[in-house]
Amino acid sequence: MEFNFAYVPQKAIKGRALADFLADHPLPKIESQVFDELDSASIFMTPWTLMFDGSSTSEGSGAGIVIISLTGNQISFSFFLDFSCSNNQAEYKALIIGLEILLEMAVKAVHIVGDSSLVINQISEDFKCLNWQLRSFHSLATQLVNQFHNVTLEYRPRVMNKIANDLAQTASGVKVPSGMKERVMKITRRSFPSAETRNQIMEEVFATDVAELDDDDWRIPYILFLQRPTPEADRRIRRNAVDYVLMDGDLYRRSADDGLLFQCISKFEGLKIMVEVHEGICGAHQAGIKMRWLIRRYGYYWAGMRKYCMTYAKGYIDCQKHGPMQWVPAIEIQLLVKPRPFRGWAMDLIGKINPPSSKGHHWIILATDYFTKWVKAEEYVSVTHNTVIQFLERHIFHRFGLPETIVADNGYIFRANEVLQLGIDMQVKMVTSIPYYAQGNGQAEASNKVVIEIIEKMIKDKPRHWHEALSEALWAYKNSKRTSTGTTPYRLTFGHNAVLPMELNVKSARVALQQNLIPADYNEVMLTELEELDEV
Repeated sequence: MEFNFAYVPQKAIKGRALADFLADHPLPKIESQVFDELDSASIFMTPWTLMFDGSSTSEGSGAGIVIISLTGNQISFSFFLDFSCSNNQAEYKALIIGLEILLEMAVKAVHIVGDSSLVINQISEDFKCLNWQLRSFHSLATQLVNQFHNVTLEYRPRVMNKIANDLAQTASGVKVPSGMKERVMKITRRSFPSAETRNQIMEEVFATDVAELDDDDWRIPYILFLQRPTPEADRRIRRNAVDYVLMDGDLYRRSADDGLLFQCISKFEGLKIMVEVHEGICGAHQAGIKMRWLIRRYGYYWAGMRKYCMTYAKGYIDCQKHGPMQWVPAIEIQLLVKPRPFRGWAMDLIGKINPPSSKGHHWIILATDYFTKWVKAEEYVSVTHNTVIQFLERHIFHRFGLPETIVADNGYIFRANEVLQLGIDMQVKMVTSIPYYAQGNGQAEASNKVVIEIIEKMIKDKPRHWHEALSEALWAYKNSKRTSTGTTPYRLTFGHNAVLPMELNVKSARVALQQNLIPADYNEVMLTELEELDEV
């Protein structure tokens, strides 16, 4: 018998035919393997998230765990650790508990998030675990991690791992009696103490929002003591707590002289403010005592502020290079007193400056008001008597009115006939220092010295860019304390303090208040300011 072969193209197989074939020929092992692989692939694409944190204090240890599922559901756990351990061991224990929970839920892929740089880097094998007290915890955690198909690790700061941190802090401060596996706590919110409304004392549960603070934050003992005073508290805390006030969860310090409240900030926030005050946009590179005065003037306080300000100012290298020589005068300095602002000005010429600026400026004309110490300055390529006239008209006469006197040295540009005639026309008395002692114009010389020092500390490696730093140096000078007046030139001129960058970096009370004002309250504040101006 002969057979012939004929080629027939394959037609499309419908899905129903494939389903019927699988139903007629079941393969349990292959089928189970296929679905396991599909399940693993889906979990790999969207891993679960495990956020952990551990806390160890003198009261006890705790672990906080937050698990986020594929659908975004969040499950939180708080565990009290009934054994003595260090903070790093508590971190490891929190990670181990979280991994065991995920393995029981048959999770195959996980994204681990923690605020312990040591644990994260040791699990990822970037660091070696050399501490014998941590080796057993590290070994167990590594074994659990290896049971997952896909694992990613991420380090986050404590403020970004707040939920797990709160859970760990809560567990470390709660005692679970022996024989009990869990303890249920009820935390309620009260808008005001119940004793004020019912004239009786009741036990309340205080939810202390100190988890955002560092473990060594100096404010924590005072916040805890003011919320719940106890005779067991540290004697120093009990003695100093009378100077502190707790309002809306924020700590304030009461001033000893006038009772004003200063916003208490952390030492890290204090460092940011010191950097901004000393060499920031408005930084005058002033000494530590003046830095402390300015920071207090804007309503900030932290423990040891005076010592930190003085240490920071003394450690700045450019301040050491360009610091002035301290000279004590032979006789007491005679101050020139003016009865009102902008009644008398002191003028001087700085230059010839070498190297010149990148735009060819060699000279600076500078004028200082005797009353407020307000300074005006302008850079020039060359100076003549016309330059002096233009400076007087633009920066003094047209902006602050006509003064009574203008004091300058015996430079030819200040003694020119055209300049003297301008004084006669404007009925302004032009006064010059004696020829053999040109430094008799002390106010102008003092302003020159301070402005030049500020510019020298700002330009550093770009000496030809001093004209760009001039305006910034003047702003720093106007917002720094002057010894003769006891306050800033800006406040004497405008009646209030300028808003400085440090108030935006670490939000002050007045900035926070202004941002929350509604239009009606804003108009009321403006009317109040206008009424106070009329009274003055």
